[in-house]
Amino acid sequence: MDNIISYITDSTRPANLVFADLPEPDHTEHEFGPNSMETRMAVKAVDDAFGYLVERLQALRIYNEVNLIIVSDHGFSEFTQNQIINLTAFADRSKYEVYSSSPAKFISPHKGMQASMSFAEF
Repeated sequence: MDNIISYITDSTRPANLVFADLPEPDHTEHEFGPNSMETRMAVKAVDDAFGYLVERLQALRIYNEVNLIIVSDHGFSEFTQNQIINLTAFADRSKYEVYSSSPAKFISPHKGMQASMSFAEF
């Protein structure tokens, strides 16, 4: 957050637009789930960081001159074992590759298998 403040308050070339990407709590939610203690701690850390940013902007008397827009790329949902779909029960695992370690999976047919696979297999 100090870098953001330094960009905005630079005396020679103050930034009028700053983008910041925070990897948390996304990383922790993917690893431990949305309702884990680790996720709660990550959310608190990000909340504290934004609190610090607001405090610094207020202390510098520029808070009312700055627009903070906070967005997220997606949300998370908890799921139970009975909601899991075993893909190998529906399609021959030798025909496709699975990507991602999170509950959402990306499936790509192996080279030469595109024509032989269909959504009907799933």
